[in-house]
Parts: sequence; structure tokens; C-alpha cells
Amino acid sequence: MRGSQAAVGDHVRWADVTLLDGRVLPATALEGRVVVVETWASWCPFCARQNPHFQELYAAHAGRGLEF
Repeated sequence: MRGSQAAVGDHVRWADVTLLDGRVLPATALEGRVVVVETWASWCPFCARQNPHFQELYAAHAGRGLEF
């Protein structure tokens, strides 16, 4: 990685994440997977247009280690 910015193809170290319901998703649960982190808002028109494409991508590749 260069500085604090990641670029396509970089490996980023994942940390444990506390979910909204209080459970913890351990970083080890994502080892060996490709993880897409998307920030979106329900009111965002661009997000509304792109989210169905992310859903299609997930449906097509989830069994091969793709996580959103």
C-alpha cells in the first residue's frame, strides 16, 4: 500500500468488526476471501442504481469466496 490509500490489487489487513447487533465478526472469518466494502445511503440515487449490480456480482461469485 502507498501511504494510507489502498489501490486495486493491494492486500489490506482486516480487523475484527463489531456489527450493528453487537456481535463481532472476527477477521479470521474472512481469511482467503475477496471482500468488497461499500459505503452507501438509502437516499443516494447513484447507490440505488449500483446496488443491484453488486447483488448480481455477489450472486454470481459468492460460492467462490466473494464477500460484501
